[in-house]
Amino acid sequence: MDPVPAKVAGSTAEAPADRRRAEIIFQAAVLFDRNGYHSTSMEDIATAIGLRKPTLYHYVSSKEEILFLIHKEAISVLVARHQARQRTSMPMSHQLLEIISDILEVTGQGGSPHGRVFLEHYRELPEQYQAVIRAERVQYTRMVEDVIRAGIERGELEPVDPRITAFALIGMAVWSYQWYRVEGPLGGREIAYQFWDILLKGIARRTGTDGGPVAG
Repeated sequence: MDPVPAKVAGSTAEAPADRRRAEIIFQAAVLFDRNGYHSTSMEDIATAIGLRKPTLYHYVSSKEEILFLIHKEAISVLVARHQARQRTSMPMSHQLLEIISDILEVTGQGGSPHGRVFLEHYRELPEQYQAVIRAERVQYTRMVEDVIRAGIERGELEPVDPRITAFALIGMAVWSYQWYRVEGPLGGREIAYQFWDILLKGIARRTGTDGGPVAG
């Protein structure tokens, strides 16, 4: 079995090859999303790119490697956006909104096909590739936990279990790929705001000491 690729993107000197590899990854993601992973052949991918099949193997070693690189790219986008926010003074509660929005954008219908392949075809990865992506998913979940934990410490959030809350946030946002459509009545950002409101406020109607509703 092929070893896990050492890197997704190469050096500046390899930029033309990297651009071609990025094109291969994108077109393969489109085909996997549209036709299914098992129904897409390396020949199909080569044709979509306008390459001969032997030339395709100059850039990637196998269909399994392409699937791995698609997963790698999807999680890398989420991690990079999160890390960029850590260099700002954005409140932790608002960072949760952006995390939800990121997930909706990456995995939602009308967004990049990488995200949906990331969710649908993880089990098709060989175990060595699964181990890498599993570790990166755990890393991302811990980043979300850290935001929640910091929000609690700063008094922005209630003292909840950070891990369970992170799982709830990610699960709520990720599952939307099953039903969210870009042509629907609500955009991704609007849905993110509603999810965020539910997460921060809950849905139980609050009552005062007299049993009546509390405004706001």
